[in-house]
Formats: sequence, C-alpha cells, structure tokens
Amino acid sequence: MVPTITLHWKLIWRLMTKLLLAAIATILLSGAAHAGEPMQCSPKDNTVRILKSANPNDTAPGWKLAIVPAATSFAVKRTVDTDAGKYFQGDLISTRGGKIGRNLFILAQEWDCKGS
Repeated sequence: MVPTITLHWKLIWRLMTKLLLAAIATILLSGAAHAGEPMQCSPKDNTVRILKSANPNDTAPGWKLAIVPAATSFAVKRTVDTDAGKYFQGDLISTRGGKIGRNLFILAQEWDCKGS
C-alpha cells in the first residue's frame, strides 16, 4: 500500500509539470506573435537623411533639404549592409501615423531603433 502523502506529491508533480509546459508554450507563442512586428526607429536629431537607396549621397526626392520632425518614425522592412555602413529599408511614418514614404532607406547610425 502506498502512503497517501506519496500520492499527493505525485499529483502535485504532474500538475506542476503541466503548468510549466503551458507556461513555456505561452512564452514561445507570444514571441512568435511579436516576431512579425517591424522594428521602429526615430530620428536622433533633425539632421537625418532620407535616402532612395543604400548610398549616403542618394537622397530621396523631396528630402534634400528637408528637416525630419523628431516624432516621425521609420518602420524597418529589411537591413542592408554595405561598405559605407548599415542601412534600413522601410516606410517613413508621419506624426499622425500615415505613411509619407514607402521603400525608403535610412542610415542606421542616424536613428534610434527598437523592436525585432
């Protein structure tokens, strides 16, 4: 005959194992949900450049002398590494949340980026 205390510990052990597995699955699934969110960047100052390619001298039309507001953000779609530096390609987002430029490039060192 098995003592009652041993049975209780076995039940507690099984319950704890199931809870641990459920917690691990939740953590993994929440990470997968956030993986699809683009990295968001904000300008470090008003001297950032908006580019049409991964070239520091290839300013996008309409942005040659423009000042980018501090509240503007950039949603990164991909990273491009070149000899001249690291660039992000993506969409420029206005202070109101609308896209004001698509498939543009920024020089990574000129922006503060958070996210994926």
